[in-house]
Amino acid sequence: MKKAVVSSFDPFFWMTIILLAIILGEIQGRSENWARVTFYQAKIKLQERIEGDEY
Repeated sequence: MKKAVVSSFDPFFWMTIILLAIILGEIQGRSENWARVTFYQAKIKLQERIEGDEY
């Protein structure tokens, strides 16, 4: 079930996440590019962690 959540490609969900990352980047005084890279890196780490879990 966890894999289904991460592999979901609902465009509204991901757009919301990206917009939140951009807003957080502005709050941190960083660029939009920084926010997107940080989001992508966190997404990859989350996927790796979920794939490593054994059920």
